[in-house]
Amino acid sequence: MEPILQVKNLRTSFMTANGEVQAVRGVDFDLYPGEIVGVVGESGSGKSVMSMSILNLLADNAVIKDGDILYWGNSLLNFSKKEIRKIRGKEIAMVFQDPMSSLNPLMSIGKQIGEMIAVHNPELSKLEIKVQVLDLLKKVRIPEPEKRFNQLPNEFSGGMRQRVMIAIALACAPSVLIADEPTTALDVTIQDQILKLLRSLQEEMQMSILFITHDLGVVAETCTRVIVMYGGMIMEEAAIDDLFEQPIHPYTKGLMKSMPSINQDRKGELEPIPGSPPDMLGDFAGCPFAPRCKEARRICGKLLPPEVYLDPTHRVRCWLVTEQAKQIKISQDEVLTNNAGRGNNA
Repeated sequence: MEPILQVKNLRTSFMTANGEVQAVRGVDFDLYPGEIVGVVGESGSGKSVMSMSILNLLADNAVIKDGDILYWGNSLLNFSKKEIRKIRGKEIAMVFQDPMSSLNPLMSIGKQIGEMIAVHNPELSKLEIKVQVLDLLKKVRIPEPEKRFNQLPNEFSGGMRQRVMIAIALACAPSVLIADEPTTALDVTIQDQILKLLRSLQEEMQMSILFITHDLGVVAETCTRVIVMYGGMIMEEAAIDDLFEQPIHPYTKGLMKSMPSINQDRKGELEPIPGSPPDMLGDFAGCPFAPRCKEARRICGKLLPPEVYLDPTHRVRCWLVTEQAKQIKISQDEVLTNNAGRGNNA
């Protein structure tokens, strides 16, 4: 099966007064028709910048320095601004994490949804657009659509505003939906409703979804495949069952241990990952996770590990799974201690 979306060796940087911030550093992945792929990682791992790069929604100081983004085999990076606007919203749509700041507070909900339809379907009359908007409001399960059509965003709850954002994204029946932390600001009950809504709509419309989140629990409920990002790179990728049953990368394991489990002892404490994400300004030697990794060896701070495929659907970027590491007997004193200098010890 041909991928609907391919990201190849993507490198995106921001040019700042302090230097080049390398937010995405060589990301590769495929998205296939009808599947939901989760992208997880802490804040600052490059998830959102990667997704913004796909639709060219980057800030003025951002530069895609290398790589390619293919939609049905066509390079989006070769598209003009006019051509990418035709794709954005119609073929590839996005749901953002903060609906209050994404919606115009002075414009009615109906008009905001209708704008997306009108831009890509200029031949439609106002009445035809309104009929489609009301249908979308019903589809995302907003009650009393006729009444809600003329209301402003401040008359909606947080969950209802997120449903409006989903309606805008689905207005032109896109083939790919990028959902960037769409449930972050919502309470658990509303979060569950939004996730069920997205799954239902995905099955109904046969969309491909790239689901970006920092919550592994959300991924477990929603996705079929998971990409784990850290330091602007992919640390691990696997089918959902494989990742939860046998996580390989120390960072993936750390995320799992920091997440509450239904089987966990109620008196037991969660185990946070010590330290902070790396400074993305300039280059860093070795594995970006080495300074925080309890299993790091000296080589981890010196050289970036290669990607290793454990099977056709499970890949890991870690020295501990390479043939070199397996062949070298590593003594205990070569394990780096957990301090700020780890990762720079040669």
